[in-house]
Amino acid sequence: RLLSVPGINVNAIMPSGDTALHMAIRLNLVRVAKKIIPLLKILSRQDLKAKIQFFHEAAYYKNVSIVEELLKTAKIPIDTKTDAGDTALHLAAEVGCIQIAKILIAYKANPNEENKRN
Repeated sequence: RLLSVPGINVNAIMPSGDTALHMAIRLNLVRVAKKIIPLLKILSRQDLKAKIQFFHEAAYYKNVSIVEELLKTAKIPIDTKTDAGDTALHLAAEVGCIQIAKILIAYKANPNEENKRN
């Protein structure tokens, strides 16, 4: 219900640097995350970077539904990298989430992409 309040800012940043979507991903609140994702708007390059961060975080926290939702609605380039050079596929492999790895490969993630540690 809170997300339907007029003027609510889903992009608000907490003092920790997190947003509501960060928290929903970490707490595996899939229904909440799915309501937030369509409300995100890319207004600048920085906003695209935030969406990419959500994508990587969802892969790391093994949130299959959120990864799928972001792939469908946020139009994130599949092989975008973190500052450490990791793609979502690297992160899914690191935490042993085969289901996300298979989804990413189905979306044409490059399994040969290198990070800064390779």
